Amino acid sequence: VEAYLPKFPEPGVRREKFVGEFIAAMGEWMEVFDSMSQALAKKQHEAFADRLVVIEGTIFPERALSAKALVRAARGQLDAAVKDLAAISDDATKPPYERLSAIDALLSLEKGEAAKPGLLALLDEAQAKKDLELASHVVEQLTELLQANPKLPDRLALRARVEELAAIFGSAEE
Repeated sequence: VEAYLPKFPEPGVRREKFVGEFIAAMGEWMEVFDSMSQALAKKQHEAFADRLVVIEGTIFPERALSAKALVRAARGQLDAAVKDLAAISDDATKPPYERLSAIDALLSLEKGEAAKPGLLALLDEAQAKKDLELASHVVEQLTELLQANPKLPDRLALRARVEELAAIFGSAEE
C-alpha cells in the first residue's frame, strides 16, 4: 500500500471523489479503519501502527496529526497526546476540520475539558463566517461534550450558545 501513496491524487475534485469512494467502499469498516492504528499500538505492534498512521494521514490529511496523537495515547503517553491534541484544536492557524479532528480525538479520550476551548473558538468562527456546515459539526461535538458530562459547570452557557447559533442560522434561512 505504501508504494501507492506517492500516486495519491493531489488536493482537488479528483481527490475528493477518490476519498468519497474510499469511504463508501469501506462502509461500516471505516470505523475499524479509524481505530486500527491505536489497536495495533496497544498490542505493541509499533511499526504497523506507525505505517497505518502514515496511510491514514495520506488519505485524510486533516486527521494526520490527530491520528499520530491517538497512537501516542494508545502507547500509554496519554498526557502528551492530550497536550498535542489540545494544541491542534486551539491553533487558529490550522484549518477548521483539522481542529475538529483533534477535538473529536479529545472527546474519544474522554478529555472534554481539553476540547472545550478549541470547540468554543470554532463555534465563534462558524458564527462569524455564517458557515452552516462548520456550525453543524461544532454543535454535534458540543452535544457530545454535554452528553458525556451532564454536570458540566457551564453546561447551561454552552446550551445557550448552541441555541444562539441555531437562531442565527434559522433567521439566515428565512
